[in-house]
Amino acid sequence: MADLISQVIAVATAERGKTDGTKYANAFGGGGNWCAYFVCWAFKQAGALVAIPGGASGGCTPLHNHAAAVGRFMKTPMVGDIAIFEFGTGTGGDHTGIVTGLITGGVTCIEGNTTIPGNPKNGVAMKSHTTHILGYIRPYWTDAGHSLTVDGAMGYMTISTLQGYLGTPVDGVISWPSLMVKELQRRLNAAGMTGSDGKALDVDGKGFYQDGKPTHTIWALQTYLKSKGLVTVVDGFLSRGTSTTVKALQKLLNTDTKWL
Repeated sequence: MADLISQVIAVATAERGKTDGTKYANAFGGGGNWCAYFVCWAFKQAGALVAIPGGASGGCTPLHNHAAAVGRFMKTPMVGDIAIFEFGTGTGGDHTGIVTGLITGGVTCIEGNTTIPGNPKNGVAMKSHTTHILGYIRPYWTDAGHSLTVDGAMGYMTISTLQGYLGTPVDGVISWPSLMVKELQRRLNAAGMTGSDGKALDVDGKGFYQDGKPTHTIWALQTYLKSKGLVTVVDGFLSRGTSTTVKALQKLLNTDTKWL
């Protein structure tokens, strides 16, 4: 996991069991319900407050509205997102937490001002959710200094970042077939890219599985990356270990939020 995301989660998780929300609210001159203040406090302590669209807020609705206004409110989660929950009939949210993990149909979150089993007071706890999820605020991690390590390895964070960019479920794994690959194939076709045979890609989600053979999907991706001025071979292969193609992809994900 990228350093800055890990730091935010570590700061928040270290507060588990605490029931006094005063310090979280006081950090921003506020009071009252403090779930949103807790989230903002964790980002601030990690040096990542600038990553929250619209900045700090003591309310879930302002957090939601700021993110939605700038296109940073998502339906598909990534670790490090700010989850917004709606337990009533509103549309702006009434509870929030930081996504620490992905589960089937939902997320785990570290959150403040929530019930703690065996404790009469609300406090900081880790919880799992599969219902009442309004959506997820996607922080501006690059603005806060977060970026993928350009190491050429198609690992968890690179896959997760690509999945989030393409708007597909985020789990850090390339399945076979893969919704992420299927969406990538669709977009490469829309950009006019072709396989080594000069034909449009089959949108089947299977183009990253190689079995020792080149694939048209990787060829098209390499062609696209090269057209963006990035260094990569065009041979239809993703090399094991360090790949120039993956390095080029990581650089693009770090620097360009509208590249395909």
